[in-house]
Amino acid sequence: MRSRHARLADTLSTAIRNSKSETAIMKTKSVWDTIVIGGGSAGAVVASRLSEDADHHVLLLEAGHDYPTTADMSMALLSANMAVLDGSNWHINALIRAEGALQTLMTAGSSFVHAGGGDRLRMLRTLLHDSASATLFDYCVGKVIGGSSAVNGALALRGHPEDYDEWHQYTQGQWDWAQVLPYFRTLEDDQDFGGPCHGRGGPVPVCREQDEHLVQVQRAFIHACRTHGYPVTADHNDPTTTGIGIVPKNVRDHRRISSALAYLGSARARDNLVIVGHAHVHRLLWEAPGVCAGVEVEIAGSVQRCAATRVIICAGALNTPTLLMRSGVGAPDDLGALGIQPQIALAGVGHNLIDHAVVGLWAVPKPGASALGDPTHQAMLKFTAAGSRFRNDMEIHMSGGIDTSMMPSLRTALGAPVGMAVSACLMKPLSRGSLRLTDADPRVPPQVLVNCLACPEDQVRLEEGVTRAWELIQHPAVLQHVARIFAWSTGIMDSKVARKRAILNFVRPGWHVVGTARMGNADDHDAVVDAFGKVHGATNIWVADASIMPTIPAAPTNLTCMMIGERIAAALRQ
Repeated sequence: MRSRHARLADTLSTAIRNSKSETAIMKTKSVWDTIVIGGGSAGAVVASRLSEDADHHVLLLEAGHDYPTTADMSMALLSANMAVLDGSNWHINALIRAEGALQTLMTAGSSFVHAGGGDRLRMLRTLLHDSASATLFDYCVGKVIGGSSAVNGALALRGHPEDYDEWHQYTQGQWDWAQVLPYFRTLEDDQDFGGPCHGRGGPVPVCREQDEHLVQVQRAFIHACRTHGYPVTADHNDPTTTGIGIVPKNVRDHRRISSALAYLGSARARDNLVIVGHAHVHRLLWEAPGVCAGVEVEIAGSVQRCAATRVIICAGALNTPTLLMRSGVGAPDDLGALGIQPQIALAGVGHNLIDHAVVGLWAVPKPGASALGDPTHQAMLKFTAAGSRFRNDMEIHMSGGIDTSMMPSLRTALGAPVGMAVSACLMKPLSRGSLRLTDADPRVPPQVLVNCLACPEDQVRLEEGVTRAWELIQHPAVLQHVARIFAWSTGIMDSKVARKRAILNFVRPGWHVVGTARMGNADDHDAVVDAFGKVHGATNIWVADASIMPTIPAAPTNLTCMMIGERIAAALRQ
């Protein structure tokens, strides 16, 4: 006979899914063993793994839509060829740099002077169409079951061993490469490589395009890299790799396999797991100082209270610190100024914001060279910037088949329906930003400052990356596919002052925010959680997502977030 707890879970689930009666939900006085907030890259993993224990009852609350099967999903969410930028996303504006409007205009003016006549007109039209585009960045991260893993470019990259060895000083050696590799292997089903450094049989497929499936611009980019002397690598997830190679992806049958598809498909049949979409958690509830009683959540327009023995926040590096601060976890003076009763004093909440820095050399392809529906990412170059303290701190990507209608400012700038880009990416930035709450209202987004290239060393390294990207897009093998390059010119590249200003003008974050509730010891003033995600000063609150990373991996963060979900879930089950 099923337990009373399981029957209560069913009652709550049915009431919420039918959205018929607030009273029916409120009368369900279930105390969940665990509430997981956010069903994204890490949250879906945590909920799935914890619910493997049939006696442990898990409620997964996702602010976006829940799609139980692939048949319920749109082609945009299924296709691995293009990121989803609207419809299943949070839209959180971030200030790219901390500088005034005058300085921004002066920086942009240098690029304008050196641009061609046609591009000058397009730059003016872009500024008139979206005057904020030079200073603000739209973080359209995933607001859907699967989170950003359901809307991203499906790049299944881990980073390098050194990235995790860096975490040693913050976690007393708990997250070095030797300790995280087994969890990467647990989640992976690598179709191309085996051995001790790769996983086989895990829920997340990892595969690489075969040579015969490469499109024209990707072949040309690989050829250009090889003729410039970069080594060829067959596996960008090999710990020793460098050079030009095919990007590994979490794709099966041309479909993006999000954490939701990988982990929740079979888990949905469990009686002890309830998944609720369109559930916007307003704040944590408190039973006593440091003791969480559950959550206040808005479901189908009705504000509910759900009780829990334990709460795990997996809302992402922008929403997790925001939720913590709304709940009274943060700097007491800042919270008090907003009328929020401080519960746990942790000054580090919202600080240490890190993101990759990207400069794209955008171009219009010649007819037939790059078409809508082509794979966006296939080839990628890794290298180490001159004098850098980090190995493989730079990447250059070839992107093709970009539907510019998804980005109105880009459509205006390029004046074409299809775009392509050779992009330089700084993967180990030293610059740090921050996030702060401006209102206790859960409908008001946080104020975000990314602070791209605030550190002079970052500017120097990215300038080298842009210079190499320019060399590659100018290679005859690539240039033969290019109708015109937007804004960038020989005049800019030949002038150090103009080149530096153009980089400051065109730099954008990489959609990979980490660090805003970072790991560290209890005596670390800026730490928010311990080595296994438990919030300092709390007895029953954990965080498991990108916000706990103390530094950023030299890779898109999706696979690392899944690894974090695996490792923290394993620790909690023990």
